[in-house]
Amino acid sequence: MNPPANVVCPLAALLAAHIPAPAPQFPVAEPGGEPPRLLWTLDKAAERVSISRTKLYGLMRDDQLPSVLMGGRRYVAEQDLVAFVEKLRAGWQPWG
Repeated sequence: MNPPANVVCPLAALLAAHIPAPAPQFPVAEPGGEPPRLLWTLDKAAERVSISRTKLYGLMRDDQLPSVLMGGRRYVAEQDLVAFVEKLRAGWQPWG
């Protein structure tokens, strides 16, 4: 039998008070700092991950790196750049 909707479960309230909130999906600005950039132009995105523009275009063409079109310009989201680098790191193998 379930308790009435207006009755709060003491265990749930206790757990909610001690479970950390999930991390934000997007980076958050440090106190007193600039807000983080969410979208990068293609030139800046390539620079951010230290690859050429040609390589960046190839990654987008091959659907390895998502991009968005806004106002006739193409951008790459910060979270997609981070996910791309993490995917590279996951497949990393030592030399030899």
